[in-house]
Amino acid sequence: MKLVAYNLARQHITCVRDLQGTEDSSHSRYTPIVAEACNRLSLFRILHRNFLEWRSFVDDLLNTKTKEVDDTLDELNRLLLNYLTCSYTIREHFEVSFQHRYRNEPIKRDEYDKFVESLSMSCWSFAFFLDFRGYVQHRGFGVGHYSRRVDQTEVHVKIDIESADLLSESRNWKHSNLSVSHGTIDLITHLQEFHLCLLQQYAAYVARTFFPELRDAAEFYARLTAEAKRKDPFARMVFLEGTPQVIREESNINTTLNFVYVPNSLFEELGIKVSANPDSSDARRA
Repeated sequence: MKLVAYNLARQHITCVRDLQGTEDSSHSRYTPIVAEACNRLSLFRILHRNFLEWRSFVDDLLNTKTKEVDDTLDELNRLLLNYLTCSYTIREHFEVSFQHRYRNEPIKRDEYDKFVESLSMSCWSFAFFLDFRGYVQHRGFGVGHYSRRVDQTEVHVKIDIESADLLSESRNWKHSNLSVSHGTIDLITHLQEFHLCLLQQYAAYVARTFFPELRDAAEFYARLTAEAKRKDPFARMVFLEGTPQVIREESNINTTLNFVYVPNSLFEELGIKVSANPDSSDARRA
């Protein structure tokens, strides 16, 4: 197996070197781990697509050239519901998996609840949307108020809901301790912060818990990627397996290469964000 820099745009490959024996064995060990992680953590990639769909629609509303349609409010509620449903699926999936994996270890089972409580304390947006999902599912639509005003040079968009209205419909705000003093809740800002918490702190916790070797795997492939990019900064690092097969047909020469596509930036490709310090937190308390 060879380490190769593959420049797709130029259809050019640069052979860097043969993989060493320890590198071959590391790749063999990490391959099933990465495959399972890619499958299990695909929920975060789906969540991010839902968020991008919501964000794209909001950005269109902020464009002065956008012509507003009659069902804008319905579309905002649809996109918000899709996102909240997916985020709830993620939390249910990994909470149940965590309880099942550590069913005979009560201390470890409590660890998940303590983590969620800690994250709720450090980021009010996270705590709010944990509660808000229940409201949207059982009580009413998520968008309480929407308005759009277009001036000559800019657009003003408000997508929010009143704390008083939420409290009049539901008392189940155990994570966020929602009160009337929270006033008008800007859904654009708080959804952005909630999403970052899920992709950073929550996803990183899940990755460390279920796939503790992922960080080592990420560092392994990152080192090889850096080595390949020193040969060609615009190339992707791949492995070349076996010997290239050359077929000559009259004046034509065709070469068959067996590429093995491996992660270059593992956590990014998995759709989650992990800080250099696994214990660090970018979350903020409102």
